[in-house]
Amino acid sequence: MLALACGAYATLLPRTGRVVFGIAITALVVLVLYQMNRVIAGDPFGVLGLAYGLTVLILLLLPSSRAFIRR
Repeated sequence: MLALACGAYATLLPRTGRVVFGIAITALVVLVLYQMNRVIAGDPFGVLGLAYGLTVLILLLLPSSRAFIRR
């Protein structure tokens, strides 16, 4: 469900700018924290979710990605 929300926010980014960008970053940080909790609790699928969340978060925060979104 959270991944769908992040995907919807990503499609809105070129039109809405910083507000939706901030919401997407916040949602991804919450996702990463949740997945870290799953890893600590011993759930092996938490590692996959953590890798996904961190990858998307890092790629979204790259300067080239932000420049593409702001054009």
